[in-house]
Amino acid sequence: MHQHTPEYGVDLFAFWHEDVFGLESIEAVVRQGVESPRALWDVLLDRVAASGVTAIELTFAPFDWRTGAAAYGSVQAFLAELAGRGIAVCGGYLPSLERPEALAPERRGALLDEVRAYADFLAGAGATALVGSAPLRSTRGSEHAVPVDLRTVQRLSEPFHEVGRVARAAGLAFGLHTESHSAMWLERDIDLFMLATDPFYVGLCPDAAHITLGGGDAVAVARRHQDRLVSSHWKDATGTISWDLPLDESVHVAHRAFCGVPGTGIVDWAAWAEVMTASGLTAPVLLEVDAIATPVQEIRAAIAHLTPILQAGSAAA
Repeated sequence: MHQHTPEYGVDLFAFWHEDVFGLESIEAVVRQGVESPRALWDVLLDRVAASGVTAIELTFAPFDWRTGAAAYGSVQAFLAELAGRGIAVCGGYLPSLERPEALAPERRGALLDEVRAYADFLAGAGATALVGSAPLRSTRGSEHAVPVDLRTVQRLSEPFHEVGRVARAAGLAFGLHTESHSAMWLERDIDLFMLATDPFYVGLCPDAAHITLGGGDAVAVARRHQDRLVSSHWKDATGTISWDLPLDESVHVAHRAFCGVPGTGIVDWAAWAEVMTASGLTAPVLLEVDAIATPVQEIRAAIAHLTPILQAGSAAA
């Protein structure tokens, strides 16, 4: 019997490391994205192709759509470069949603203009989903900590609904991503946001690793909200992480020691794959790995681990 070969994609954050580009620092990577975007993106796409994936999720600069277009001269030339390498765009991450100032009512017009342009590009590229994370929680026990309560969820739901409406108008599904230490991280947080938001406009992008880091059951979350899934990040975690870390930009670096590609942690990938297959989220399987020096090798290892699991599930079905 012929075995189906799964399709794989990757979020470009996997390549957020200076060693990938032979540069001295991540600041140099960002700088090259401004000064020599073609040189950066040529290396990036070579690494993507070498990893064995055939789709990408775009993310923050310089791994964003505008830098890609600048690298090759236009949006059309950027998409032609991707197509020539056999790479599709399956989705995009919206970093602005992590920033409270971008969500403020007085900045709403600028946010929605950004979303509209991004969503139009993604839809034109054949992508299906736009995803973004809620802002960080406050450091637990800090003097001016703001709890994630019903009022917080309702306040954030307003801009999330507006982003979802703009994405839907472009033909995309919008989903909230379960980033560690964000306002939508713990199982309880996820349930609150799913209750407070309209499923017509706001879906869910569960990240198996981040849910696990919060002490949650990633498979149970995905099953419970299966009708809201619009995308998913396939990343592993070694266990839970402290709730008491200082919550600033450094916390994203702290997460990396606890995360890895599928097969390196405790996530039940057979059960996860069953939910995602039933939800139509395995074309492609969207891998994520956080900012490592050897992403090509890690992505290949993830593909080697997941392929027999997905093929066994397909055969059983």
